[in-house]
Amino acid sequence: MRLDILYIVMYINVHNMGLVMKTVSFTEFRRNASEFFSDVESGHKVVVLRHGKPIAQITRFSPEPADSLSWKQPGLRLAVKGMSLSSAILEDRDHEDLF
Repeated sequence: MRLDILYIVMYINVHNMGLVMKTVSFTEFRRNASEFFSDVESGHKVVVLRHGKPIAQITRFSPEPADSLSWKQPGLRLAVKGMSLSSAILEDRDHEDLF
């Protein structure tokens, strides 16, 4: 077998809207992670493959606005007409027959 066929690392430059995507094997990513993170910092996307299938996509970090995070949104409040639960429990205790 030819060595270049066994060499799994593929560099594919895809120019989509000015972005460059690199596709690399997991092993090559492990060996040269610092280089790939530098590429990501300069605006490239890196897709990591394991056994020829994509397992991760590494892109530049872009913080989301604080108001778009769902866990920071106010939750739903349940409102029931009538007495509050704590009031109902206290009233029930008052009416209990004690030994």
